[in-house]
Amino acid sequence: MKAPSPFGNRRIFGILFFVVLITTMGAGIVAPLLPVYAQGLGAGNLEIGAIFASFSLGRTIFVPIFGILSDIFQKRWFIIIGLALYSVVSLLYFISTGVKGLILTRLSQGIASAMVLPVAQAYVVDLVKKEKMGTALGAFNIALYLGLSLGPILGGTLNDRYGVGASFIAMGVFTLSAMVFASIMLPSHGEFKGPLSLDYKAYFAMIRIPKVFSSVFIRFNYTASVGMLWAFLPLYAQNEVHLTSAQTGLVVMVNVLVAGLIQIPAGWLWDRVEKDLVLLLSFLVTACGLLGFLTQASFLSLFVSNGVFGLGGGMAMPALMAMVGSESKRSGMTGSGMGILTFAHGLGMLIGPIMGAWALDGFGFKGIFGSALVLTSFGVIFWMMGRSRGSYGDTP
Repeated sequence: MKAPSPFGNRRIFGILFFVVLITTMGAGIVAPLLPVYAQGLGAGNLEIGAIFASFSLGRTIFVPIFGILSDIFQKRWFIIIGLALYSVVSLLYFISTGVKGLILTRLSQGIASAMVLPVAQAYVVDLVKKEKMGTALGAFNIALYLGLSLGPILGGTLNDRYGVGASFIAMGVFTLSAMVFASIMLPSHGEFKGPLSLDYKAYFAMIRIPKVFSSVFIRFNYTASVGMLWAFLPLYAQNEVHLTSAQTGLVVMVNVLVAGLIQIPAGWLWDRVEKDLVLLLSFLVTACGLLGFLTQASFLSLFVSNGVFGLGGGMAMPALMAMVGSESKRSGMTGSGMGILTFAHGLGMLIGPIMGAWALDGFGFKGIFGSALVLTSFGVIFWMMGRSRGSYGDTP
């Protein structure tokens, strides 16, 4: 007898995988270009941080709302509408000739993105069984990381050959293609569960669950570190190490590529071995990557350090999602649960670039890498303190 798939409905899983892959590839196209592009418009360090943070501000504010609403209405429509808005907003890059325009454009894209990724992740949680949660979410995360790894390479190449405008066009085309594909291929998911009730008490009750809160805290700390590097590593690579746009794209890409490749093995480990070992090992690997940034600076050293940093973070991601996914599925609030985790991600990407700007102004680029190391340390220490007090019970 054929064994059941760990991914639930393979067809729906594949459709969601492709939609997220194309969407994140479009978003990743502009990632290595924005800091240098903004600097060319006269932006200072703090303003560059604000440009990156504005995307996360929009997503952080709206992702809890869309998460709750997606538990009431069909998730399919949130994904389609979010992709449509993202495509339209991409056109605003052409008319954003100043720092304020870029901030508003990124803010609008953040709001649109809040309707896509967390809802797609919640869709997957609904499809799979609890005991396969780590494996399934690890496999699904490959779409996210693969898109974000291929995007910077494509964006850097387009910028070197045709200018930054070509990258903006490509971003819009990719997200529009994902929207059309989702509209045609993605089936309806569940029925309307009205009457409309935004139960924030249940939402905050879930956050107070020790396993959920610890997952959120670790995700925030790691993502804040990522936010620092995404905002200022391209500047460091091009202004200090004198890399080309294509080389900078490769440096940015390797982080998410390695993180994507480790998703299925990391999810498999989480479903089968000691949970603390997975999280502790992920922290040690992450720390090694950040320490690498504090040594010599060259294309090879940046490439390797960012790859190791991505490996450590990628190891922890299926674990955190599986813990929150199991708790949210138990209470029938998968959209809200994935929204909580995405909220932590957005908050980290909101605060990280601002912290990076302060660190850069006060201590230079090395201050950014040192601050990121301290942040990730706080996350794992908090987890181990909770484990020593027995706060988590049997971790799923």
